[in-house]
Amino acid sequence: MITVAITAPAFAEESPKKVGKALVTYYWLIDETSSRYHGKRSAMLRDVRGKTIASTTPRFKRDLVMEGSGWLRDGRTVMFDRRKDGESRFRITKAKYGLTITGCPLDPYRSIAVDPKFVKPGSTIYIPQLKGAKLPDGTEFQGPAGLTQVLATKFRQDFVRTATEKLLTYALGRGVEYYDNPTIRAIMRDAARDNYRMSSLILAIVKSTPFQMRRASES
Repeated sequence: MITVAITAPAFAEESPKKVGKALVTYYWLIDETSSRYHGKRSAMLRDVRGKTIASTTPRFKRDLVMEGSGWLRDGRTVMFDRRKDGESRFRITKAKYGLTITGCPLDPYRSIAVDPKFVKPGSTIYIPQLKGAKLPDGTEFQGPAGLTQVLATKFRQDFVRTATEKLLTYALGRGVEYYDNPTIRAIMRDAARDNYRMSSLILAIVKSTPFQMRRASES
Protein backbone atom coordinates (compact mmCIF):
# COMPACT_ATOMS: atom_id res chain seq x y z
CA MET A 1 0.00 0.00 0.00
CA ILE A 2 1.21 3.51 -0.72
CA THR A 3 0.23 7.02 0.23
CA VAL A 4 -0.99 9.09 -2.70
CA ALA A 5 -1.04 12.89 -2.91
CA ILE A 6 -3.29 14.38 -5.58
CA THR A 7 -3.77 17.84 -7.06
CA ALA A 8 -6.33 18.77 -9.69
CA PRO A 9 -4.79 20.74 -12.61
CA ALA A 10 -7.29 23.57 -12.21
CA PHE A 11 -6.00 24.19 -8.70
CA ALA A 12 -2.31 23.58 -9.35
CA GLU A 13 -1.35 26.57 -7.18
CA GLU A 14 -2.82 24.89 -4.11
CA SER A 15 -0.93 22.43 -1.94
CA PRO A 16 -1.41 18.73 -2.77
CA LYS A 17 -4.06 17.01 -0.70
CA LYS A 18 -3.47 13.55 0.70
CA VAL A 19 -6.39 11.40 -0.32
CA GLY A 20 -5.50 8.09 1.26
CA LYS A 21 -3.78 4.85 0.35
CA ALA A 22 -3.84 2.87 -2.86
CA LEU A 23 -2.22 -0.24 -4.25
CA VAL A 24 0.12 0.41 -7.17
CA THR A 25 0.08 -2.24 -9.88
CA TYR A 26 1.29 -2.26 -13.48
CA TYR A 27 -0.36 -3.21 -16.72
CA TRP A 28 1.22 -3.81 -20.08
CA LEU A 29 0.34 -3.97 -23.74
CA ILE A 30 -0.02 -7.50 -25.00
CA ASP A 31 1.82 -8.40 -28.20
CA GLU A 32 0.23 -10.84 -30.65
CA THR A 33 3.67 -11.89 -31.92
CA SER A 34 4.47 -13.38 -28.49
CA SER A 35 4.71 -17.18 -28.41
CA ARG A 36 1.90 -17.30 -25.84
CA TYR A 37 -0.51 -16.25 -28.60
CA HIS A 38 0.54 -18.77 -31.21
CA GLY A 39 -2.23 -21.06 -32.37
CA LYS A 40 -5.36 -21.16 -34.46
CA ARG A 41 -6.77 -17.68 -35.09
CA SER A 42 -10.40 -18.59 -34.58
CA ALA A 43 -11.47 -15.47 -32.66
CA MET A 44 -12.65 -12.37 -34.50
CA LEU A 45 -12.02 -8.79 -33.41
CA ARG A 46 -14.88 -6.56 -34.58
CA ASP A 47 -15.53 -2.84 -34.21
CA VAL A 48 -18.78 -1.29 -32.98
CA ARG A 49 -20.21 -1.44 -36.51
CA GLY A 50 -19.53 -5.15 -36.76
CA LYS A 51 -16.67 -4.76 -39.22
CA THR A 52 -13.88 -7.30 -38.76
CA ILE A 53 -10.59 -5.76 -37.66
CA ALA A 54 -8.55 -8.96 -37.45
CA SER A 55 -8.68 -12.65 -36.63
CA THR A 56 -6.65 -13.81 -33.65
CA THR A 57 -6.39 -16.52 -31.02
CA PRO A 58 -9.05 -16.75 -28.30
CA ARG A 59 -6.35 -16.16 -25.68
CA PHE A 60 -5.21 -12.90 -27.26
CA LYS A 61 -8.79 -11.65 -27.48
CA ARG A 62 -9.43 -12.55 -23.84
CA ASP A 63 -6.24 -10.82 -22.65
CA LEU A 64 -6.97 -7.79 -24.83
CA VAL A 65 -10.27 -7.26 -23.05
CA MET A 66 -8.52 -7.53 -19.68
CA GLU A 67 -5.49 -5.32 -20.45
CA GLY A 68 -7.30 -2.81 -22.66
CA SER A 69 -4.70 -2.35 -25.42
CA GLY A 70 -2.40 -4.52 -27.48
CA TRP A 71 -0.33 -4.82 -30.63
CA LEU A 72 -1.53 -6.95 -33.52
CA ARG A 73 0.99 -9.02 -35.47
CA ASP A 74 0.86 -6.47 -38.30
CA GLY A 75 1.98 -3.69 -35.94
CA ARG A 76 -1.38 -1.97 -35.43
CA THR A 77 -2.49 -0.96 -31.95
CA VAL A 78 -5.92 -2.28 -31.04
CA MET A 79 -8.03 -1.30 -28.03
CA PHE A 80 -11.04 -2.70 -26.27
CA ASP A 81 -13.92 -0.32 -26.98
CA ARG A 82 -17.12 -1.56 -25.37
CA ARG A 83 -19.60 -4.40 -25.11
CA LYS A 84 -22.30 -4.43 -27.75
CA ASP A 85 -24.93 -7.06 -28.46
CA GLY A 86 -23.28 -9.35 -25.93
CA GLU A 87 -19.89 -9.16 -27.66
CA SER A 88 -16.65 -7.31 -26.91
CA ARG A 89 -15.93 -4.70 -29.58
CA PHE A 90 -12.58 -3.11 -30.41
CA ARG A 91 -11.04 -0.19 -32.27
CA ILE A 92 -7.76 0.60 -34.02
CA THR A 93 -5.84 3.65 -32.86
CA LYS A 94 -2.78 5.47 -34.15
CA ALA A 95 -1.62 6.01 -30.55
CA LYS A 96 1.11 3.41 -30.02
CA TYR A 97 0.11 2.57 -26.45
CA GLY A 98 -3.61 3.21 -26.74
CA LEU A 99 -5.81 6.01 -25.39
CA THR A 100 -6.88 7.11 -21.94
CA ILE A 101 -10.50 7.48 -20.86
CA THR A 102 -10.21 11.18 -21.74
CA GLY A 103 -9.02 10.37 -25.27
CA CYS A 104 -5.37 11.34 -24.75
CA PRO A 105 -2.56 9.00 -25.90
CA LEU A 106 -1.22 6.83 -23.10
CA ASP A 107 2.27 7.90 -22.04
CA PRO A 108 4.43 5.15 -20.42
CA TYR A 109 5.39 5.90 -16.81
CA ARG A 110 3.14 8.99 -16.83
CA SER A 111 -0.41 7.80 -17.55
CA ILE A 112 -2.14 5.74 -14.89
CA ALA A 113 -5.46 3.93 -14.58
CA VAL A 114 -7.64 4.95 -11.64
CA ASP A 115 -11.14 4.44 -10.31
CA PRO A 116 -13.00 7.62 -11.39
CA LYS A 117 -15.05 7.40 -8.20
CA PHE A 118 -11.81 7.81 -6.23
CA VAL A 119 -9.69 10.02 -8.52
CA LYS A 120 -11.11 12.41 -11.11
CA PRO A 121 -9.81 11.66 -14.67
CA GLY A 122 -7.28 14.30 -15.73
CA SER A 123 -6.01 14.90 -12.21
CA THR A 124 -2.31 15.23 -11.43
CA ILE A 125 -1.03 12.59 -9.03
CA TYR A 126 2.21 12.51 -7.07
CA ILE A 127 3.38 9.15 -5.73
CA PRO A 128 6.39 9.60 -3.43
CA GLN A 129 7.29 5.91 -3.53
CA LEU A 130 7.93 6.10 -7.28
CA LYS A 131 10.61 8.76 -6.89
CA GLY A 132 13.78 7.06 -7.97
CA ALA A 133 11.94 4.30 -9.84
CA LYS A 134 13.89 1.31 -11.15
CA LEU A 135 13.95 -0.51 -14.45
CA PRO A 136 13.95 -4.34 -14.41
CA ASP A 137 17.78 -4.42 -14.44
CA GLY A 138 17.97 -2.18 -11.35
CA THR A 139 18.80 1.08 -13.15
CA GLU A 140 17.25 4.03 -11.29
CA PHE A 141 15.75 7.11 -12.93
CA GLN A 142 13.97 10.22 -11.72
CA GLY A 143 10.73 10.88 -13.55
CA PRO A 144 10.05 11.00 -17.31
CA ALA A 145 13.11 13.18 -17.98
CA GLY A 146 15.32 10.69 -16.16
CA LEU A 147 13.84 7.79 -18.12
CA THR A 148 14.49 9.64 -21.37
CA GLN A 149 18.11 10.15 -20.33
CA VAL A 150 18.57 6.46 -19.50
CA LEU A 151 17.06 5.36 -22.81
CA ALA A 152 19.25 7.83 -24.71
CA THR A 153 22.45 6.62 -23.05
CA LYS A 154 22.62 3.24 -21.34
CA PHE A 155 19.87 1.61 -23.40
CA ARG A 156 20.37 3.57 -26.59
CA GLN A 157 21.03 0.56 -28.81
CA ASP A 158 18.06 -1.34 -27.41
CA PHE A 159 15.81 1.67 -27.90
CA VAL A 160 16.99 2.29 -31.46
CA ARG A 161 16.58 -1.37 -32.38
CA THR A 162 13.04 -1.45 -31.04
CA ALA A 163 12.19 1.76 -32.90
CA THR A 164 13.71 0.32 -36.08
CA GLU A 165 11.71 -2.90 -35.79
CA LYS A 166 8.44 -0.99 -35.27
CA LEU A 167 9.11 1.34 -38.21
CA LEU A 168 10.08 -1.59 -40.44
CA THR A 169 6.92 -3.45 -39.39
CA TYR A 170 4.83 -0.46 -40.45
CA ALA A 171 6.75 -0.04 -43.72
CA LEU A 172 6.48 -3.70 -44.73
CA GLY A 173 2.96 -4.27 -43.50
CA ARG A 174 4.04 -7.36 -41.55
CA GLY A 175 5.91 -8.28 -38.41
CA VAL A 176 9.68 -8.62 -38.53
CA GLU A 177 11.14 -12.12 -38.71
CA TYR A 178 14.52 -13.65 -37.83
CA TYR A 179 15.68 -13.26 -41.42
CA ASP A 180 15.16 -9.49 -41.14
CA ASN A 181 17.96 -9.18 -38.56
CA PRO A 182 20.70 -8.35 -41.12
CA THR A 183 18.46 -5.64 -42.57
CA ILE A 184 17.75 -4.20 -39.12
CA ARG A 185 21.47 -4.07 -38.30
CA ALA A 186 22.21 -2.38 -41.65
CA ILE A 187 19.49 0.23 -41.04
CA MET A 188 20.92 0.99 -37.60
CA ARG A 189 24.45 1.35 -39.00
CA ASP A 190 23.24 3.79 -41.65
CA ALA A 191 21.24 5.82 -39.13
CA ALA A 192 24.19 5.93 -36.70
CA ARG A 193 26.10 8.12 -39.16
CA ASP A 194 23.50 10.84 -38.54
CA ASN A 195 23.19 10.27 -34.78
CA TYR A 196 20.04 8.14 -35.21
CA ARG A 197 17.84 10.98 -36.39
CA MET A 198 14.32 9.83 -37.19
CA SER A 199 14.71 10.99 -40.78
CA SER A 200 17.83 8.83 -41.07
CA LEU A 201 15.99 5.74 -39.84
CA ILE A 202 13.14 6.31 -42.27
CA LEU A 203 15.51 6.90 -45.21
CA ALA A 204 17.49 3.74 -44.37
CA ILE A 205 14.27 1.72 -44.25
CA VAL A 206 13.14 3.11 -47.61
CA LYS A 207 16.50 2.08 -49.12
CA SER A 208 16.40 -1.39 -47.54
CA THR A 209 16.04 -4.48 -49.72
CA PRO A 210 12.78 -5.77 -48.13
CA PHE A 211 11.06 -2.42 -48.67
CA GLN A 212 12.32 -2.08 -52.23
CA MET A 213 11.21 -5.66 -53.03
CA ARG A 214 7.78 -4.92 -51.59
CA ARG A 215 7.44 -1.83 -53.76
CA ALA A 216 8.54 -3.79 -56.84
CA SER A 217 5.99 -6.56 -56.19
CA GLU A 218 3.20 -4.01 -55.84
CA SER A 219 4.03 -2.15 -59.06
